[in-house]
Amino acid sequence: MKKMNLLSKAEMKNVKGGQSAMICTYYIVCGVTLEGPEIQYPNQCCTGLSQAESYCRGLGYTGVYGCISNEVD
Repeated sequence: MKKMNLLSKAEMKNVKGGQSAMICTYYIVCGVTLEGPEIQYPNQCCTGLSQAESYCRGLGYTGVYGCISNEVD
């Protein structure tokens, strides 16, 4: 049996292919500043504001952020 090169969970998060097919129940929104509108990241799932804060701050956003429901009423 051939040994496979397995990626860690952290490395898998950085794999771009296939993420577009992911549908999040809640997703990250950054922005809403004087410089521009909110920036939505529908493929970046979140379960709470702390994840949204981490993600947005990591991208350099200093404005408000959110973990927004993707469910349609």
